[in-house]
Amino acid sequence: SNNNTDCVPEEDRFKYFDDATVLEVINLLNIGLSSYRVRERIPSNIPDHNQFIQGEHLKSQQYLNLINKWTEENLMALNEKKTKSIIFNFSKKHKFTTDLLLKNQRIEIVEQAKLLGLILTSDLKWNENTNYLIKDANKRMVMLRAASKFTSDKAVLKQIYYSRVRCKLEQSAAVWSSSLTQKNIKDLERVQKSAVRIIIGKSYESYTETLKELDMKRLSERRDLICLKFAKTSLRLDNFKKLFPMQKNIHDMETRQNERYHVVRSYGKRYAVSAIPSMQKLLNKEHKKQKVALKSLLSPTNYAM
Repeated sequence: SNNNTDCVPEEDRFKYFDDATVLEVINLLNIGLSSYRVRERIPSNIPDHNQFIQGEHLKSQQYLNLINKWTEENLMALNEKKTKSIIFNFSKKHKFTTDLLLKNQRIEIVEQAKLLGLILTSDLKWNENTNYLIKDANKRMVMLRAASKFTSDKAVLKQIYYSRVRCKLEQSAAVWSSSLTQKNIKDLERVQKSAVRIIIGKSYESYTETLKELDMKRLSERRDLICLKFAKTSLRLDNFKKLFPMQKNIHDMETRQNERYHVVRSYGKRYAVSAIPSMQKLLNKEHKKQKVALKSLLSPTNYAM
């Protein structure tokens, strides 16, 4: 149902059919940390840092109780075994765990979770997700290798690669593209390099020249186009256009600050290279290109021609 998470603020809930995710930002100054009294009782789930936040102090516990109440009143059931919790905490000093409960069962805290086909880890790095995509794409390469034994038609082999392999390498690329490490980028590109070798056959010389011959782009270039397309599409949707707010008081003077779309301020590299700030920069870059192209069209030289 669409309204079983109405108890959660709209900006903190993410729902796709029966898969619901709830986010809570924790202010440790207001909530505070507790420690286990190991002299009285040694808990089975005690962490190394011996710090935790009691579930009743968290909004997440209130959300769970209300969602569970709504579900039972509507003659449905939540699966407490499939309900997981993941903590994103980059503080080395203030580590903590929680004891959230659902139907009197403690929710398992995990280091990574698969969310709509995307592997999300607690350190917000994309190594595991990249490895998963590469592993799955390499399995699909079997079809391309088998087809290459029966036909040398490059158009057919390209279509098989596009529909079976490349689509996997670009799955949810708008989310993770800007945060990849150089190793991640090389590992992903290596899969396409192997596919290009199969498509072109014995005439393969170099990756760059073969891409030109096949009229293909590098995966890194493709991901930039995917992110830009996602941002442009979001501008037309009411639920997403708020992610890309336009600057106020835009003028025609060429200055560094005169950008069409506001780029959110970031205090750390992790957020600066994340999806939304990166796509905001892509939109500004595309807007500048369009302005330059328009000026060249309106130049006196073009009028004379």
